[in-house]
Amino acid sequence: MRRATWLIAAVFMISVAIAALPPAVPFLGADSHQRNVEEFEEELSLIEKELSVLEERVDNLMEDLVDPKITSFSLFFSSKTAETGIPLSLEVRMNNEPLVTRELSETDRLILLRGGAVEVYSGVTEPMEHTIDLRCFIQDSTGKSSEVGSAKAVFKFAPHRASANFIEITLSRGQERKKEPFSLTAKHWSKEP
Repeated sequence: MRRATWLIAAVFMISVAIAALPPAVPFLGADSHQRNVEEFEEELSLIEKELSVLEERVDNLMEDLVDPKITSFSLFFSSKTAETGIPLSLEVRMNNEPLVTRELSETDRLILLRGGAVEVYSGVTEPMEHTIDLRCFIQDSTGKSSEVGSAKAVFKFAPHRASANFIEITLSRGQERKKEPFSLTAKHWSKEP
């Protein structure tokens, strides 16, 4: 009997203690957890977008390193035959800007008179259409006249992107029907490095 009374008293006290507790706060754990996950997903998607933009920029920079917009360009001058005349000097302009003025040395002249080519310029350029204006001063190779003539020509070329580009300009005797005693022709070729 005492045990039953004691048990009833204990149950009563526990129920009083539970009733004395402050009113229960609704459990927001699931809602706040859901909200936190959604905010986290939004932040992750923003970070993902930023990363894709950065990746695109890096790809563009790498493309420029691997396949540069700037490309190399070398200009050569050659002479077909000794009868053409002795080239003395060259003036070259590119896109109406002075590129190079070169007095040809004795060695250069020997190379040219034997049918070789002399490198006049080497540098870099943008891969777009360029205009080369060339003027060559020439002395008569027969020695009959000390008069210096000249040959002028304008050439257009578009260098290939990320390649070694070469232009060879050749001096030759003018055609019989034309008034100019000398003519200049150009040949452009490229090769990948």
